Amino acid sequence: MRPGFAGRLSPDVSLRWRRHWPLWAWLVWLGWTVLFPSRMWFALLVGWGLVLIGAFLWAYLLARHLVWRRSLRQGIMVVGDQLIETFEVENHASVPLLWADIVDHSDMPGYTASRVEAVDAHSRKQWETRGECRRRGVFRLGPWEVIAGDPLGLCEVRWRFSQSRTVVVYPRIVRLPQLTLPRGHTGGAARERRPTQATDVMVAGVRAYQPGDPWRHIHWRTTAHRGSLTSRLFEMEPSGDVWLVLDLDARVQAGQDERSTEEYMVMLAASLAARLLQEGRAVGLLWAGKQPVMMAPQAGIGHLWSLLALLAQARSAKGVSLAALLRRSAPMLGRGRTVVIFTPTVEQTWIPALMNLRRRGLAATVVWLDRQTFAGEGRRGGSMPSFATLLMQAQVPWHTITAAFSLEVTLKIRRRRKTYRVLPGTGRVIQVEVVEEV
Repeated sequence: MRPGFAGRLSPDVSLRWRRHWPLWAWLVWLGWTVLFPSRMWFALLVGWGLVLIGAFLWAYLLARHLVWRRSLRQGIMVVGDQLIETFEVENHASVPLLWADIVDHSDMPGYTASRVEAVDAHSRKQWETRGECRRRGVFRLGPWEVIAGDPLGLCEVRWRFSQSRTVVVYPRIVRLPQLTLPRGHTGGAARERRPTQATDVMVAGVRAYQPGDPWRHIHWRTTAHRGSLTSRLFEMEPSGDVWLVLDLDARVQAGQDERSTEEYMVMLAASLAARLLQEGRAVGLLWAGKQPVMMAPQAGIGHLWSLLALLAQARSAKGVSLAALLRRSAPMLGRGRTVVIFTPTVEQTWIPALMNLRRRGLAATVVWLDRQTFAGEGRRGGSMPSFATLLMQAQVPWHTITAAFSLEVTLKIRRRRKTYRVLPGTGRVIQVEVVEEV
């Protein structure tokens, strides 16, 4: 069985006495009966012994003949969705399960599967547990255990299920404000030789052949006319590739939980990535939070799930500032691309690094989150950051997002995936294809 909860589980089952004083009491009773023979003492001794044997046999039957199942109904979850798990217990024993304490050790915020259940002999019971996915991230369902016993509580049976299932709660894709996204370009001294099969190049002219030029770049008609080898010179067209840069420096964040600059940045970046990928553009990610993350731009709607999985784990941390992040990453961002920067900072120290990117042929757009509105210091917003004048002088588009901006769900994306399902009755595991949307 693959890791997860579908189908019959293989737990670690243990059976023990919950309290040892009944056994010691029976031994003391036995010694008292031997020393002071009496029909009353003998009858009580036998009766108490039968109780102990019955309690042990009851617990033993439960340990041998109970089957537990746990399964997750949905495969893709986004913030705001309902997490639904199905539990099932089959009692093949001739005695009922009068009580079972289910203890869940999942770490998903606001969700627990812990409860107390009972089931009759030779019967089956199924129930659901629900919880709201309040936060994006990677969480664990399980491990879990079940504690049961005889009616008197003398013996305890414990099923320990060490299996756990990792679930990803993706950020919600929401309505975007109107964003101006210029395309990067290169030219003049920034021209580059590129392979002819690239889709973002055009012929800018010819020049004399130089050692190391690929043979496929030779312009044979000009070579024949001049009598010497001539290579074609390529220039990049405006690129459709977009880098999404998130400023996850904890020192500049404001707000808490869902109403925080961090959460708004992630939601807006996820939504912008979905829109750009649907338009056929390539999207990459860059940030330096708890762990530095850089994912090169790729196209295709399938790439969206990789981006959303990364964004689900994005967390702010102290350390790398936006200025340092842009300086260190400049050589890896390439040329002729577009950089969209999400930041709540009010400092100007990162502006020189941004201008350096523009000199390298990258276009830029800034999405500024007004941290005063998230911190509750000013509900109206409208104040301009100190770097706004510099951006306008450099003709860099910038947009303001306040805490009043509504994160309305407007975009749903379908996804097909294969999963495993257990057929009721036979227990056979089959593979099925399901269609999900976020």
